[in-house]
Amino acid sequence: MLLVQLGGSFRSLWHVLVAGFLGLFVSLFDAFSASWMLDLGMLLYWSSCVVCVRFSQFYLV
Repeated sequence: MLLVQLGGSFRSLWHVLVAGFLGLFVSLFDAFSASWMLDLGMLLYWSSCVVCVRFSQFYLV
């Protein structure tokens, strides 16, 4: 049981890291564009983090 929870924690951490790197890449790419594109990149970053946290909760259950 503990190993399953530990595996789920690593999986959720991996998803959060992937979402963070994707969001950071999008934000840096949009930094060279207009300001509304930067806002869109930050919105995508935070929404992807929220989605990954939601999915990680399903994995842990």
